[in-house]
Amino acid sequence: ERESMRKQPHPYGGFKGNRVPNSTAYWHESQRRLARHLDSVVLPGDESTELLADARRFLSRQQWYADRGIPWRRGYLLHGVPGGGKTSLIGALAGELEARVFWLSLSSSGMNDALLNNLLNDSAAIVPGSI
Repeated sequence: ERESMRKQPHPYGGFKGNRVPNSTAYWHESQRRLARHLDSVVLPGDESTELLADARRFLSRQQWYADRGIPWRRGYLLHGVPGGGKTSLIGALAGELEARVFWLSLSSSGMNDALLNNLLNDSAAIVPGSI
């Protein structure tokens, strides 16, 4: 019964992406593919549902940030062993939120703190509707 209640998976980006047109050539959009369901990603306790709830709460509060002059952005630092589910978690969250996935390589030639800061600050202008 639980299977039939699930919404259809939303396509999200895989990680063999294309560069975003007119970007600074650092941002890449991930290749579209069907997302995993969030409950298929194994994390301790309720971490995956708490993360999804936090992301939904953040996405619903853009005006709250604007009213206070706070930049509207959210970051999550995922860590763990290779094959531990980090990429699957991002895909599942993107599917649940019907969001597109973009990435940049921190090891790109010329990458430094100032460039990374500029790329993050300009991401909404480069990729409208990105989160």
